[in-house]
Amino acid sequence: YDLPEKSNVTLLIYDILGREVLAFLDGEEEPGYHSIIWDGQNRFGKTVGAGIYFYTIQTGKFRKTRKMILLK
Repeated sequence: YDLPEKSNVTLLIYDILGREVLAFLDGEEEPGYHSIIWDGQNRFGKTVGAGIYFYTIQTGKFRKTRKMILLK
């Protein structure tokens, strides 16, 4: 993701049933391009199963949800 200015960023990952799997980011980030790699673990450190997941990224008034596929 690309930030034009310093912003508070929240990135959450959900399973297909809408349950939160992991709160990946929740804090202030510097401007510029950022990249994230999810290791397939939930918030308890356990590996989740392969399948379809959703991520939501929010910063200020901007919010976007997209689908992703976790392959093993």
